[in-house]
Amino acid sequence: MNDDKLIKKFLFLSILSIVGNMCADWALFFYALKKTNFGQETGFSNASLFYIGTGIGRMLIAPMIGVFFDRFPKRIMSVLIDTSYALLLVSSMILFYFDALNDYAFLAITILVHSFSQVHMQSVGFSAVKKRAAEHGGRYLALMFSLSTGLGIGVSGVIFSFLGFYGCMAFGVMTFIPIIFLYSDLFSEDESKNSSPKNSTYLQDIMASVKFLVNDKVLLKFALVLGVFNLVGALFPAYLKLEINNSSHGSDHLAAIILAGGLFVSTAFYGKIDRFSKNLRSGDAFIIALAPTFLAVLLAFIYPNTLTLSILYICACFGSGLRNIITAGLRTKRVPAEQISGVNTIYGAILNIGPLLGGIFVIPVVENSIERGLNLALFVLVISIIISFLLLPKSKVSELSKEAVSAK
Repeated sequence: MNDDKLIKKFLFLSILSIVGNMCADWALFFYALKKTNFGQETGFSNASLFYIGTGIGRMLIAPMIGVFFDRFPKRIMSVLIDTSYALLLVSSMILFYFDALNDYAFLAITILVHSFSQVHMQSVGFSAVKKRAAEHGGRYLALMFSLSTGLGIGVSGVIFSFLGFYGCMAFGVMTFIPIIFLYSDLFSEDESKNSSPKNSTYLQDIMASVKFLVNDKVLLKFALVLGVFNLVGALFPAYLKLEINNSSHGSDHLAAIILAGGLFVSTAFYGKIDRFSKNLRSGDAFIIALAPTFLAVLLAFIYPNTLTLSILYICACFGSGLRNIITAGLRTKRVPAEQISGVNTIYGAILNIGPLLGGIFVIPVVENSIERGLNLALFVLVISIIISFLLLPKSKVSELSKEAVSAK
């Protein structure tokens, strides 16, 4: 099978598997917010625990697993990661069935679910595209993540409304099965040269991935800007869902339709966004991505309701699409194949500083007052726009893709 057919088959099956992945992730999200009493919480609610668990899983556990993906054959590691993820979902179903999903178990499951989902997307996805379709990798990856997330939200909302948490997890397990049979073809070539066990130690590999990202000032700056923005940007679905919960009960399917719809609308423009972004300077591109979201937050702050928060979410989806295409393209082209997993999971760890801090400091504010939460979002967006202007390179995105990273 040639690379073109193989990558298209991978993208299709990967979208299917990530739909199941997202269905499980969003089931945890819906479960957390369903147990959150708007305006009545004290301390850490399940909504806070969800974002704290997401941050810990993606920042600490995922990079540790990701380095193994670079050390051993990618074919074997891909199967192990997906199988482990499926077993974890089965475990969560058992806990839920026996009514044992207390706060501690919920936090632990959230940490592990997001660890494996992060490695699946960052390691398996980037490795496959780097190997088979590096030229259009940014667009392919951004499209794959956005479509699968949109479908995952929609499916999760419907299943959660009618079959509950148990049904979402069962669906997540089933969707992982088909892609496992593709890994042997996808990573069959050059396994002995690129993915065999190394002479370096595990710790040395982690430090080498950290060193690469520190040396790559371009990717590091992008990660820092997104880490700050994600303090509120990653929480916009929670803003909208909490408002819907406050105004309409039993509406997980309604929230899912809006959340999925924003992603679907934005993905229709990904081809044009990709072509448009190549001629922009990276700092300008991020400001263009953030400015509509800022205006939408301002509108929602003045008139806080489900409609304005839906507009905010859709604007955030378009901004996310532009940022994801740029950063996914740069990571595909700038990071060498033998370090693709370690570097990307560490890059993802920086991005998830925001959701972790947001779960601790922002969600408790939003739970008690959407208006105060939007006021905080305005502040963070202003900071993000300023540091994008000051920190990000002035070069065009297309030129940054061609730069070599210093080995020092």
